[in-house]
Amino acid sequence: GMAMASVPGCDVRRANFREEISLTLGHTGDILSISYTPLVSPLAPACRSLSALSSAENASTDLKFTTTVNYETATSGMSVPLVLPQTRPPPGLQFYPRKDGSGQGGKTGIPGVDEDKPQNKSFLMRYWYIILPAAFLVLTGGVEEEPPQQGGAQQQSAAGRAAVAGGAA
Repeated sequence: GMAMASVPGCDVRRANFREEISLTLGHTGDILSISYTPLVSPLAPACRSLSALSSAENASTDLKFTTTVNYETATSGMSVPLVLPQTRPPPGLQFYPRKDGSGQGGKTGIPGVDEDKPQNKSFLMRYWYIILPAAFLVLTGGVEEEPPQQGGAQQQSAAGRAAVAGGAA
C-alpha cells in the first residue's frame, strides 16, 4: 500500500528537524493510516523571522533530522451477526416487513415466530391517557364565587346613606 502525508516545510524548520511519524498497520501488514507531525516548540520563532538555511551562520552547522516512528497494529472489533435472532421484537415494536418478493406479504420472515395481529381494544383502553386527565379537570374544577345577593346590597346602601345623613346633622 501507499500512503502520503505532508506538512508545511516551515514547520519542519521551526521544529529544528524533529518529527514524529505514526503508522497504523492492518492485520496483513498493509498501512491503514499515517500521521506526520513536526515537533514544534511553542517558543519557536515564526516562519517569517527564521533566517535562510543557505546563510553564512547556518552553513557551518550540520543539519540532522531526529525522527521518531511509532506503529500500531489494528485490532479486530466485535463481529455483528448479519441475521436477526429468531425472537419476537420487544412489546410495542415490530420488525420491518420483507420486500424481497418472496410472496410472504407483510410477514417478517422469521421462522417459528407467529405474527401478532392488532388486538381490538375498547375505546377506554385506547384513549385512557386523554380521558383520565379530562375527567380529573372536570371533577376538580374551581368553585365559582357566589354572586352578591340583591337584597343584601340594598340593605348595605341604605345603612350607608343613614350614616352619611347622621354625620351631616
